[in-house]
Amino acid sequence: MWPILSAECDYSGKWFSENRASDALELAETTVLDAFRADDRPSRNGLRIAGFAYFARTDLVTALGAAACGAP
Repeated sequence: MWPILSAECDYSGKWFSENRASDALELAETTVLDAFRADDRPSRNGLRIAGFAYFARTDLVTALGAAACGAP
């Protein structure tokens, strides 16, 4: 499984903007992985996270490089 992290303002763009001072990409991946590992529901059926996909690269560059999506 490859979770998609979208940097569009309607999705994760504001979060990426607010966390751009830290390593936002690593923090996002770690947050998802920690939540996934903590989820022990049987409905996971052995799913594994193989990697991450980032959607809307231009939005991601904007969110990480400057204030976007209402971030200070």
